[in-house]
Amino acid sequence: RDIILRYAEQWGLDADFASWISDHNIFCNTLVDRIVTGYPTADADEIQRQLGFEDKLLVMGEPYHSWIIEGPQSLHEELPIAQTKLGIKIVDDAAPYRETKVRILNGLHTSMVPIGILLGLTFVREALDHPALGQMLQDEAHEEIIPSMDLDKDELTQFAADVFDRFRNPSVHHRLLTIATNSSAKERPRILSTLLAYHDKFGELPPRIVLAFAAFIRLYKGEWQGEDIALSDDASILAWFKEQWAAGSVADVVTAVLKNESLWQQDLSAIPGLHAMLTDYLTRMDTGGMQPIIEQING
Repeated sequence: RDIILRYAEQWGLDADFASWISDHNIFCNTLVDRIVTGYPTADADEIQRQLGFEDKLLVMGEPYHSWIIEGPQSLHEELPIAQTKLGIKIVDDAAPYRETKVRILNGLHTSMVPIGILLGLTFVREALDHPALGQMLQDEAHEEIIPSMDLDKDELTQFAADVFDRFRNPSVHHRLLTIATNSSAKERPRILSTLLAYHDKFGELPPRIVLAFAAFIRLYKGEWQGEDIALSDDASILAWFKEQWAAGSVADVVTAVLKNESLWQQDLSAIPGLHAMLTDYLTRMDTGGMQPIIEQING
């Protein structure tokens, strides 16, 4: 709304237009949740054979879908979605739905990505099927993410169950490196939000979430066991991480990362025990690999 009104002013449009925008239109915050993996390269020929024509805009998406519209219930008069079986809700406040999606679905995605890549995995489903990582992700959801949230626990538990079912969809080939795109911007809302909430609530650090954060820091070294990792992120951020890894010890890297307020919008170095736990995890990654750490956390 504000952008439209700004352009209306810049373009010198009639004042009646601005009044119509403000007084006779509803602008709704929305939240969409559906895993879409892109063009189905492996299946495109067969799909197009069935269609009978070439469609260069084919896209693969999961059956699950959710569209949350934050707006007045009078919208039902304009949008008769109640007469459909679509996963669309008109709600007074979309914030709880957003928090649930970001903390659980996105949080688990963002946790499994660096750990999975460092384990040599390629796809999300491989992470779920991995005997150590799969258990860790289940425990992370039920012992760290959900307990840190102040929303209905039954609804959160059901959402988590749906998420794991979606991750296991054999038709959705979701690459970990694809999800890793712009990971530096995803850490704060998806990982650190749970870390901070858990610490505030229980006075302890959630070990699985901290391991995910450590794995992100290690991933952004840009190499693992002698092989380069093709990261996709802001060039200045990638250069900053490369500089930190080239310049100092593991402990120095952790200090620099925790103090980078431009990334986290706060100084994380004051959180008791976080520096030590991250340093320990990172050191053990390079001496013994990722899996022993996960197995130790799993107990």
